[in-house]
This record gives sequence, structure tokens and C-alpha cells, in this order.
Amino acid sequence: MNNVTREGFLEKFVNNAESYVESDFISRTQSDLLCAAARTGSQGGRALPDAVTVEYVAALVQASNKILQIPEVFLTLADDLLAADPKAAKLFFAADGSISLKHFMRHMDDGERAYVRDRATLVCARLFAASAKLPGPDSSFIEFLTYIADSLLRKQGAALKACTVILQNKFLRPSFISHPRAPTTLVSLLTNKSSPMGETQQVLYETTFCLWTLSFHPEAYSIFGTTEAVKGLVKVSLTAKDKVVRVGLATLRMLLGKTTEGDVDFNEQMIDNDILDVLTEIAVRQWSNPGRDQEDAEEDLKVLTGELQKNIRLLSSFDRYKVEVQSGKLKRGHMHSEQFWNENCTKFEYKGFALIKALIALLSSNSADPTTLAMACYDLGEFARFYEAGKAVIKANHGKERMMALVEHDDDEVKKEALQASAKLLISNWEYVTGS
Repeated sequence: MNNVTREGFLEKFVNNAESYVESDFISRTQSDLLCAAARTGSQGGRALPDAVTVEYVAALVQASNKILQIPEVFLTLADDLLAADPKAAKLFFAADGSISLKHFMRHMDDGERAYVRDRATLVCARLFAASAKLPGPDSSFIEFLTYIADSLLRKQGAALKACTVILQNKFLRPSFISHPRAPTTLVSLLTNKSSPMGETQQVLYETTFCLWTLSFHPEAYSIFGTTEAVKGLVKVSLTAKDKVVRVGLATLRMLLGKTTEGDVDFNEQMIDNDILDVLTEIAVRQWSNPGRDQEDAEEDLKVLTGELQKNIRLLSSFDRYKVEVQSGKLKRGHMHSEQFWNENCTKFEYKGFALIKALIALLSSNSADPTTLAMACYDLGEFARFYEAGKAVIKANHGKERMMALVEHDDDEVKKEALQASAKLLISNWEYVTGS
């Protein structure tokens, strides 16, 4: 809703306030309090009273419960109040500690007015965030999170803004983390290329901010480990605007040196996604805001670069090879050479030849690029050559058929490597061939 329409609703309330008093929807005192705030809002400012009082909040709740035909007015008044003064949320709490949510939550399901849904969502988020600590898994908050997850899928911007509000309360984060859909849906805004929301810098900033708040909690590591969150963070840290880069680097620094229970190593994930190249580019970045954004980012940049360079030196060639295969993207280099396979072939017994199986899977992957296919073929040929039972392992996992299928590939390099690897499977005495 644009400001003209917003101000129009506030003005409409002021013009009809007398009739609401006569209908006994609100009292004269309540009408005066609400009209004073509405007049401020209709003049282009925030709809705020001169002094926030219990009586003013009670008037808001009463009006939102009784005057149902223009909920835009009271949702606007409440949102403006809570955005300007979060501490005012305590005035919405009853004596027993419960929050006056029911009058606002029902408007989140308004099927016709997006403004009503959005304002109700933000008001509820601000009220939840104001609670010091929820006593266990509060059912109304879980219901709210489910609504947020659904709204994120529908690309409703207020839902993302609501996430930035509630995740500032550290006591609400565990419930968000444990929700079956809210965290993964949030990550998808950063990693889903087809998402229209992903095209805006504000969406990238708010999503990255939310991930930063979650990175403080070890319980959230599984979310980072089982999604492409790290990949998305590395990408936006290179391509986005200053404030997104700043928060992206801060989030990656929080994950530095951490692992998940499933042995996902975030340092390896960052290295696998070429973060050192990204950090090199950021180091010479021309910041549009050389103040806070650059100053905050430089410390994170220094720590990330130092630790990850140290980390990559400590990784053996085999460790780096494992990271590369797990990424699904192979590159030419030392790890795809005769020397590497001669020195490391027995290490591929690791987890029942898991890496050999992964290489074979790459051969039929629709997402594998020509270089990856060519290197996978080369590596399997070298494994067959240097590992005593290599041919049998490859054949048992249907690698031979998949290599043979690539002999007809459109790319000449893939075709060449597939043909040579297939030939290596047929040679029984490689030393004789080499010597002759």
C-alpha cells in the first residue's frame, strides 16, 4: 500500500471517529487518543501518540476487535508504535503474561488485502520478539512460524521482514531452528536462482541477516550443512552490495572451524566454493560506504583469509581431492595426475570406495560440466591402473558402462578421456604397455 492509500485510511478513521463512539465501539477518550496518532500519520509521518500509555494500547486493541471494516488503520497504528518503540510491546501484555495476539493474528489470513496481511504479520512478529522468553514451545508461536514458512514460499516480503524481527530475540531462535520448514525455506531465498525475491538487494540483506543470527547457535549447523547456505553466502559476499557483503562475511566467520554432527566441515565447504578467490577480490573491492561496512568487513576478511589459507595448507592432497569430488565439480590440476594416483590409490578404500562411487555417479549427472566429466573419466582410468582390484571395483559399480556411453559425447575432451579410461579397463599388464 502506498503512502497516499495509507494516509487515506487514517484520514477516513478520523472523519468517522464520531460514529464509532456513537455506536459504542470505542469510548470518547479512546477515540481522541487514536485520532491524535492517526492525524500525525495522515500528514506523512509515523502514526504515533505524543506519549505511549496503557490507555492508548488498550484503545488500539479495542478498536481492532470492534471496528472490523478498516483493520488497516489499527494495524498501521500498532506497527508504527512497535517499530518506533519496541519497549511499548510490554503494554500489550496482560497481567498473566499473555500477549494480545488474537486480535492481530486473525488478519494474517485476509485473502483480499495484502496490506492487512503484511501489517498483521509484522505486528505479531514485533509482539513475539518483545517476549523475554517463551515458556517452552508456545503453540501460537509455532502456528506463526508455519504461517511464515508458507508466506516465504509465496514470496511475501513481510514474512522475511518478520523473520528479521523475531530472530533478534535469541530465545525464539531454537523454535525457529527446529521448525520443519521455516529454516530451509529461508535459505532457499538465498540459493534459489528462480526466486524473483532473490533479485533484490534488500531480500539478500534480510536473508543473510537472518542466517547470521542463526549462526550463533550450534543447533543451526545442520541447516547450514544440509543446504547450500554456505555456497549462497560465498556468492553474495562477492556479488552483492556493501551491507550484504558485510553481513555475509560475518556469518561465514561465525561458521569458521565448525562442523556438524554429520561431519560436514564448514571450512571445507567454503574452500570448495572458491572462497579464497572471493576473499581476494573483496580485498580490493571499491566500497561505496567506506565507513561501517568496510571497517566491519575488513576484520572478518582478515580472519577468514588467514584461517582458511592455513586450513588448506594442512589439508593433504587426498583431503582436498575428497572436498573437490563432494562438490560435484572437478578441475584440472595436481590431484588429477599419475603421481597423485600412484601415491594415493589405496586411500580410496575409504568408506567402501565411496569416492569411486561418487566419481561414477558424476559420469551420468545432468549437471556435470565437460571438464568434470573428462576428469572423472581420467581418474577412474588411473584408479583402474594403479589399484590392484580397481577394474573390479569400477565394473561392480557400473562404471564401465557409463564411461563407454561417454565415448559418443559431443565434447572432444570428454570423448578422448572416456575412450582412454575404457582402454585402461581392458589392459591387464600396464607396465608392459608402458615399457614397450
